[in-house]
Amino acid sequence: LAFVLGKHLTRPINHLTDIAEKLSKGQLDVTIPQTSRGDEIGSLARAVERLGVSIQMAMDRLRKK
Repeated sequence: LAFVLGKHLTRPINHLTDIAEKLSKGQLDVTIPQTSRGDEIGSLARAVERLGVSIQMAMDRLRKK
């Protein structure tokens, strides 16, 4: 039971880690499906999503200069 529960918790965190890695490499066209969750994972997913939007806005500003 602990193994199954552990996998249930770590899988979305690992997915968000992968997404953050992609964002850090400039791949901004990622989809974050966990944003609708009402728990801490959802909060983290929304924060990562906002980070991606902020990076995109910063890159757009740099391109305009």
